[in-house]
Amino acid sequence: EPEYDARSYTDGAPAPVAVEEASAGDTAAGYDPYKTANSSVPVQERLVIQNADLTIVVADPQAKMDAIAALAEEMGGFVVSLSMYQTYTANGEPVPEGYITIRVPAEELDSALAQIEANVVEVRNRNRTGQDVTQEYIDLQSRLKAYEDALDQLEVIMESNTTPEEVLNVFNQMMYYREQIEIIKGPASLLYGSGA
Repeated sequence: EPEYDARSYTDGAPAPVAVEEASAGDTAAGYDPYKTANSSVPVQERLVIQNADLTIVVADPQAKMDAIAALAEEMGGFVVSLSMYQTYTANGEPVPEGYITIRVPAEELDSALAQIEANVVEVRNRNRTGQDVTQEYIDLQSRLKAYEDALDQLEVIMESNTTPEEVLNVFNQMMYYREQIEIIKGPASLLYGSGA
């Protein structure tokens, strides 16, 4: 019986890790904003997106891909992409091959990997990486706060305007800020918890 190659890629959501920001008295020299230190400033969670790539050999690639897709959903994740196709061995024998990319919450990543690797013929490749997205998240939150503050100020201004031109001008500005707020909320939510 020929062996089949099915590849699965698993993305985990960011894993929050507590770190503290520097206090106002810290200097730039030797300052590490992610180093834990005693400070009266609130703790900022470090956000790290974990990625794992596996190349596995299984007896039935389609069944394994279906099982991986079901596993992702059971763990609160989802399938990002999947592909099945036909390849050929060196002697010309056709064999199915597939790729699947899933996302699961960070706390489920180790369990997902263990379950994906269970009952396979062979694990040919295993690679795991992490990407710190803390600064991106902080930047998005800062922009979101600035837009929300501007929107609040425009609402106050709207109440004091009486001419149709003034009302229309403030209304248009408010629509712009509402749109910017919605544009930022999606990526911020994705960075914090992959849709959480």
